[in-house]
Amino acid sequence: MSLCTSALAVFYHLLLAHLTLKQANATQDVVIVILSEESSYNRRAAERLSEGIRRQADELNWTLPTIYSTAVDWVRVPGAWAILPILGRLAAAHSEPSTWFLFCEDSTSIHLNKLHNFLQSYNASEEHFLGYQLWDVDPTIIHHFDEARTLAYPDTAAGFIVSLATVKKAANAWIEADVNDFVIDRQYEFAKFLLEACKGPSLQHPKEMCLLKKEGSCATWTELKSPSCGGEEEADQVVFAVKTCTKFHRERVSVVKATWYRDASTALFFSDSRDESIPTIDLGVNNTERGHCTKTMRILDYIDKSYSAKKWLVLADDDTLLSVRRLLKFLSCFRADETVVVGERYGFGVLSGHGYNYPTGGSGIVFSMSAVREIVKSGCSCPSDESPDDMMIGICLQRLGIPIIHSSLFHQARPLDYSADLLAHQRPISFHKFWMLDPVHAYERWLKDGEIKQRLHNEL
Repeated sequence: MSLCTSALAVFYHLLLAHLTLKQANATQDVVIVILSEESSYNRRAAERLSEGIRRQADELNWTLPTIYSTAVDWVRVPGAWAILPILGRLAAAHSEPSTWFLFCEDSTSIHLNKLHNFLQSYNASEEHFLGYQLWDVDPTIIHHFDEARTLAYPDTAAGFIVSLATVKKAANAWIEADVNDFVIDRQYEFAKFLLEACKGPSLQHPKEMCLLKKEGSCATWTELKSPSCGGEEEADQVVFAVKTCTKFHRERVSVVKATWYRDASTALFFSDSRDESIPTIDLGVNNTERGHCTKTMRILDYIDKSYSAKKWLVLADDDTLLSVRRLLKFLSCFRADETVVVGERYGFGVLSGHGYNYPTGGSGIVFSMSAVREIVKSGCSCPSDESPDDMMIGICLQRLGIPIIHSSLFHQARPLDYSADLLAHQRPISFHKFWMLDPVHAYERWLKDGEIKQRLHNEL
């Protein structure tokens, strides 16, 4: 073999080794964090996402990227779902300057090759925050009535990416920051924290980060969130309990009866007075302007005594709008023998590590009947009649070790309080508040599906 031929062989050997090393390291610079939930349904969804990523890595002959699930790896970290409390752990575990962090939900779709390719245009040692941009058109209660059109925030269902430099900066700022007591909308509050508390980057929107899948370039996207696992819970296995009071019997109860009540098999109205025309159940608790804690605990006790053979309890306000059909499909994803509470999760004090999560009452709270039983047996009580019932339930659930399963299909506010792009990939289950809208029209536009046959109302 000539010297020239030998040199050429060595060159090709080194080139092949370089390409092989490049393939092996192609996904090592991406850390995937699945913001998942503590239920068998969500665990299966997170496992499917992880398996899909493994399959893509194998097909590309790439090293599998590191994958975390908040419901598995940080289940005991208070507020892990709110993202900020886990940034320090991520920065400490992954210190390579080229590292990127992709935060997503268990419903997010990821194309590894396209993800790797488009990230080559950015430098992870610089501050970057990438994702599909959502904007508020008007000030909204869920975002503290901040000025509209001033802050772009990501949709976690579609995934968002931050560089190592940004994670480190945010983790350090979080240690020193005077964080808000309440966590309401994690994706908005994360973007706000980056921009205001640590003077970090604003959200950029690469074309490869899509909301719904498009042909060609999408590296991340989400599917239409339809609350179904292919089945439907039996309507007569779900009890709906509506909190109301005398002054709203005409104004609000009439709306409930004209909308979702028609599809409920068993719907009960709990009030501070008996009204046979509805009818209502008088719990012997005076109405309060806010909180309603004692009323709620009495409702749970009543349901435990009278409807324990059912599978589910749905607790709603008298100005909650629901899609019963979608809820029944959604419940088919869960096992009724699991002790869980499902709805929209908020947090109080969780960013400081000493708080608790709670299910927001206005969006509707779903209890497995075993969860109702555990709460009643525990003797959970209210400091006063007007203590906030959903927050007291959160304290009780934390004490009992019962998880709150968050679903973005439940909404504590009105449709107009949410980004149109956010709602574009949802088939919502609930909204809350009749303020400055026609609630019947809102129900028909956002929540009404085909009618459920064989409606059997067992009010009392």
